[in-house]
Amino acid sequence: MLYKLLLPAGSIKIKLPWIPSSLRQEILFAYRDHPLGGHFGVKRTYCKIKDHFYWPKMYNYVEQYIQSCRQCARFNTKRRKRPGLLQTQSPPEGVFEVMQMDFWQAPIRSLSGNQYVLAVTDRLSKYVFAKALPSESAKDAAEMLYEDIILNHEAIKYLQSDCGTHFKNELVNALTTLIGCKQSFSVPYHPMSNGQVKRFNATFCDQLKKHNDGNLNDWDEYLQSIVLAYNSGIHATTGYTPYELAFTQKLISPFSPQSTTISLHKLHDYWQKAIRLKKLVLQAARSNIKHQQMLYRYDQGRAHPMYHVDDLVWIKVLPSRSKLDERYHGPFRVIQKLSEVHYLVEHMEEHYQRETHTNDMSPFYKR
Repeated sequence: MLYKLLLPAGSIKIKLPWIPSSLRQEILFAYRDHPLGGHFGVKRTYCKIKDHFYWPKMYNYVEQYIQSCRQCARFNTKRRKRPGLLQTQSPPEGVFEVMQMDFWQAPIRSLSGNQYVLAVTDRLSKYVFAKALPSESAKDAAEMLYEDIILNHEAIKYLQSDCGTHFKNELVNALTTLIGCKQSFSVPYHPMSNGQVKRFNATFCDQLKKHNDGNLNDWDEYLQSIVLAYNSGIHATTGYTPYELAFTQKLISPFSPQSTTISLHKLHDYWQKAIRLKKLVLQAARSNIKHQQMLYRYDQGRAHPMYHVDDLVWIKVLPSRSKLDERYHGPFRVIQKLSEVHYLVEHMEEHYQRETHTNDMSPFYKR
């Protein structure tokens, strides 16, 4: 038996057995993976064995051993920010070019028979269209898109939504293809990719609560009033009201005092003035949006791992689970990188594919 002699300062000589590589995993299993070991972390495991055994680079070996533990990878709570830096998109050049669409479900059906709200927001002006509906079907989505937006304003260039069947279907695809609109879908279980309309849903939901007075079945009566109030208020990101950016004029409130004088301008003069004003306002709004996007509070202290094709990863279990269920499952193999934070992966054993976000991925380490 080979020993390592240690002489700590001010203490007696310590004689530790030098462990060959063939026995190291057995020692770690006994001191860590056994029920008496508790499956604890690197520092606690290292402190348990360092006074009884020795081998070179013991701490690094313990660290690699724990990284490759499947039980820990599946069940441990990760007490740090989820990985993946914030991916910003440049603001569109014009109003009603890029729209985001989403359904919101009310907790109760109204007296009018409505239980859903279809909200559509403009990426540049933040202007909102919203409509209470009895169902969340593809027909409802296509009708509102065509009748309330395209016919009244113009054909849009990009439509962003989640992957629900009410948006990802032949009817909506036929409509967007007909008008030359490109349809894109958010990453499953990652609502931040469709964040602007999701944020409005949370906003108007809070406002609806304040007007119900206990009568939950009349929520749809206040919807259009809340949308008007939202569109006429200054947006924190752009610095302008959504109505002002969308239509190049201020919304006159029914509570505002009316002017007793009327000024008339030549049509051509007014048109030139409106064009100049719209250009200046939209430039200022785009600049304000870009400035807000430069506030990297989200990215501070956040890792940004990059995965490559054939890398193995664990994927977070996102639907409901109990406290004792696994938090990650897999392993999955990366088969395609769709963007900086968006990947297509395939389960190694069950061979099904799914799209996922870096937030929900964790590297798989082989032992």
